[in-house]
Amino acid sequence: MKPHIVPRVVLKQFRVAACEEAPVVVLNKKDMTYRNRGVDHNTFTAASNYYGNGKQGTLERQLANMDEASINRVIQIIRSGVNYNWQKKDLHFLLWNNTVRNPLFREHPKVGKVSGCTPEEFHIAAMDSIPDESVSDYEIVALCFRESVNHLVLPDFSIKYFVLAPDVIVMRSNPDYVDKIRFNAQENKDKLVEYINAESMKSAANWLVSSSEKEFENYGARKYPEP
Repeated sequence: MKPHIVPRVVLKQFRVAACEEAPVVVLNKKDMTYRNRGVDHNTFTAASNYYGNGKQGTLERQLANMDEASINRVIQIIRSGVNYNWQKKDLHFLLWNNTVRNPLFREHPKVGKVSGCTPEEFHIAAMDSIPDESVSDYEIVALCFRESVNHLVLPDFSIKYFVLAPDVIVMRSNPDYVDKIRFNAQENKDKLVEYINAESMKSAANWLVSSSEKEFENYGARKYPEP
């Protein structure tokens, strides 16, 4: 598989959370070591559901540019606490697009067997056929954990949610659980962030990103010995 490009606007959010000029901290899950990286380093590529190397004209480039154009605005709205109900379809699309990029999505029971379809063709078909129930049967919960002592970590892939910044996440939820999630986000935010990070550690295929070395040290990771 060719690389999947994570939108740089997300990586920049992790850098800004620490210090505007600071590098982001990247954990290699396989050997549990972390190091400082710039936002353009090839550490931020991962197996993708479709072909694309980020060059002009590729689907990869088109999707990354669309994300770059919308994510900052989404983050600002979530941080401001403004009611985002009018944007729910856009948030569903953002999360669905992130889900479809996940190589594990092709093996999801609801997808079924797909043959004679390249990864890029599969991605396009999936985005063109978002099932109505993904919008009508699920709620989008957008949370900001600005005052939490813990910071969210970004997994290379997650089907359930999309971490946009160290304090911002967009989640797909069964409507029955929405109130509980929002309650915990208010009353038990540190524990909720801790739980989400633990889930991110499980779901990540190769690497995770943080704005703080502390988040990785909590999992027993050690700093990579630089030469």
